[in-house]
Amino acid sequence: MLGKIKDSGDLKAVAACGVLHNVFITLKWYDHNTPIEGASDATLLPILVEAIDAPATSNGMNGTSGHSTPDQILQLALEITASIATSLQEALEHGSKHERPFEGFDEAAEELDGEDDIKMNEDGESDEEENSEVEDDDEITQEMEADMERVTAFDSDPEEEEVEEVTLDRLVRTIAPKLVPLASDTNSAVHAPALSALNNIAWTIGSIDFSTGHLRPLQKFWSSLAQKTWTTVISPVLASNTADIDLASTITSLAWAIARSVKGSLRIAPEEQRKFMALYQASKTLNSSEPDPDAFQSLGVKCIGVLGCLALDPAPIELNREVGVFLITTLSALPETPAADAVEALNAVFDIYADKTYEFDEPVFWRDGFYKHLEEIQPKVKKMAKSIDKRKFGELRARSDEVVLNLGRFLVYKRKEKEGKA
Repeated sequence: MLGKIKDSGDLKAVAACGVLHNVFITLKWYDHNTPIEGASDATLLPILVEAIDAPATSNGMNGTSGHSTPDQILQLALEITASIATSLQEALEHGSKHERPFEGFDEAAEELDGEDDIKMNEDGESDEEENSEVEDDDEITQEMEADMERVTAFDSDPEEEEVEEVTLDRLVRTIAPKLVPLASDTNSAVHAPALSALNNIAWTIGSIDFSTGHLRPLQKFWSSLAQKTWTTVISPVLASNTADIDLASTITSLAWAIARSVKGSLRIAPEEQRKFMALYQASKTLNSSEPDPDAFQSLGVKCIGVLGCLALDPAPIELNREVGVFLITTLSALPETPAADAVEALNAVFDIYADKTYEFDEPVFWRDGFYKHLEEIQPKVKKMAKSIDKRKFGELRARSDEVVLNLGRFLVYKRKEKEGKA
């Protein structure tokens, strides 16, 4: 049955990977949290790699295509890869949200101007640890254990076994480079699933804290691949000025993930930041008068997210200024600016100008009057948050309340920082 996974060499082999992946997710079996050695998504990736490579030959996996076409096998392999990346991201983040509160501003909270009537939603539901225990080994039948042992009996590279995060390492070093050419071919039948898989891997990398240094080689490898992905996958679509909204949204999501994963170190072509600004303006025609329950997945929010990441330190001062002006202008347009867009724009401002040591802090944030503009925007943001019906749009209201609180803290923090009291 599943034990024959590496021998079938066709669509069934890849489908079996999908079944096993679902088993691993259900049991929460990850690289270092599995009662059966090797029984994690890392075991499936060599088969998925073989499936991704197979269309390069005319005969498919193991020299036989069976009753399935190479494109069918490839598409299923890409879909499973995308799911593996997503589940790995969730495991790494422990369910935490993309937006993080500004812990450095907490000491300034008591100096807020009395608007303490806003009840903040803690991130309880996303931060709560799911501590359900894995089923005891004796509940797994002898046959299942035997199947798993056969499934995990792949020839492995000794060097890969030394890697702490095997699934992550194989996703980044082995699979991601193979996805770039597939994602760059807009005429390919698997263009969309390749983009999706690459996007999910990029978001997974963006969720990792590399400050500990133990994944530094992987970070270096990804930085190079991220630049290649931007140049070969994202830039051509931007240059084409596509009218395909679905493609534009998918590419913008990937651009956001790539930019977030390497922060302000990307080398972008001249005017590319303005492509996202123009796309943002175009996205406003897609917005309805009522807030969208999935507002944080909108094209407008994605455009702001990309720009905010491109402007992070160590971005060039002129790029930072241009993006900063765009963000402040977007916020100044409240209440016409959608609430989710305003939330993302403020979070971007907080991230970009959080530290006076950044090269653009004095010449951009202070000299261009961003502090004063944010003070003027503050009442609009408070009014925006209070206008959102929390019964209908719970997440939007909670995140709007959070950004109101952080804006007050941010202004106090920056003022103290300027005075040398922070």
